[in-house]
Amino acid sequence: MAERWNALQWDGGPGHYEVWYVTFTDPGTGMGFWIRYTMVAPLPETGEEATCSLWLMAMDPREPGRNVGQKVSFPVAQLHAQADPFELRIGDATLTDRGMRGSLERDGVSSEWDLSWDSHLPAYGHVHPFLRRARIANTVLFLPHPELEVSGSVRIGDRRIDVAGAQGGQAHLWGSKHATRWAWAHCNDFTGPDGAARRGAFIDGVSVYVPRFGREIGPNTPVVAHRGRRSTPSHPSDTHTSSTRNAARSTACRCSSRERGLRMA
Repeated sequence: MAERWNALQWDGGPGHYEVWYVTFTDPGTGMGFWIRYTMVAPLPETGEEATCSLWLMAMDPREPGRNVGQKVSFPVAQLHAQADPFELRIGDATLTDRGMRGSLERDGVSSEWDLSWDSHLPAYGHVHPFLRRARIANTVLFLPHPELEVSGSVRIGDRRIDVAGAQGGQAHLWGSKHATRWAWAHCNDFTGPDGAARRGAFIDGVSVYVPRFGREIGPNTPVVAHRGRRSTPSHPSDTHTSSTRNAARSTACRCSSRERGLRMA
């Protein structure tokens, strides 16, 4: 049986966090969306209870003053998951391998989303399977759906955005400790010199500094990508990773794309 890369990894114990998120850019408005479903189970010495949360971020390049960042949290008892078929539920919000639906209200502003998608590429992973199985990595990052075509709607207050044919991706990460600092980029909305869309291509990279042995180590920069019939890693189902280590104090991943007003660098 194929591994379920979206399946909940939490065993119910302390010292764990987990994140599922979808990002996409609406071609009609140029707005970028980042919708997250998360949970965290703190260590006992913090005195904090385990929680789960819903997040909605919307970035409007035409009207930055209307950018939105919202988050609501619940007791972890509001988190329910099944692996096959995958479904994650936080309160009334759901996430599956085919779409997501939910709502939240923050500071008097209510938002909701109802999205479905088609997935066109297999899963890719940033962490080598040996490190994952040995639990050496503090965080594991996976792309169950690196290339999505998203449709549906998002409503923020009295503003409704109808989404059709938006390019995006869906990721799942889990672990015992966040990186101390990181930078991340994802792009799968490329066009060629002729202006035609180049589907079946994406790049996703993250550069992280992590705490080890009382000091900060990094950056470590795993990158996964696919272009036509070529992939990095060469066998995505094995989750091998193309990883670079840069001795400089900063690293950058630059994507040259024409994302209808969204530029990533």
